[in-house]
Amino acid sequence: MFKNYVLKYLDGRKKNKLLLQLLNYHSKYRKKYPNLITPTFDYIGSVCSVFGMYENEELECIEKLLKKHCKNKYVIDCGANYGNHTLFFSRFAKGVFSFEPNFITYGCLKLNTLSEKKIKIYNFGLLDKNIKKKFYTVNGNLGSSSINKKKNSHTI
Repeated sequence: MFKNYVLKYLDGRKKNKLLLQLLNYHSKYRKKYPNLITPTFDYIGSVCSVFGMYENEELECIEKLLKKHCKNKYVIDCGANYGNHTLFFSRFAKGVFSFEPNFITYGCLKLNTLSEKKIKIYNFGLLDKNIKKKFYTVNGNLGSSSINKKKNSHTI
């Protein structure tokens, strides 16, 4: 119903021809991949909007290995971001433990995994010692957040 409304609204508007094509292109992805909540202009969210999932080919390769060697096991997702990998792993793992230190992406992760009982999420990063560190992020690519300062990064 919503898709038909949008199609009718956009029909005939030359400037929105690309958007119409993208909407039709995405119809196959909506059934296969989760709809993630992400900041509008963030890199990983943009990739998911275009291709349905971030690092899809890599994840399918990992899935084959895990199903072969680690069937019915738990997965730890360090740096879970919005939950793209977490949700993917939850389809076949016994459970997923996801760690995300960035409060912005953690908020999205929390919403994206709200109805998933096999997923446990934690709002901190993992390190080999119990310390507090400065955390840096880059506008437009929250997935590149790090404890190491990078060019164009700022502290959060």
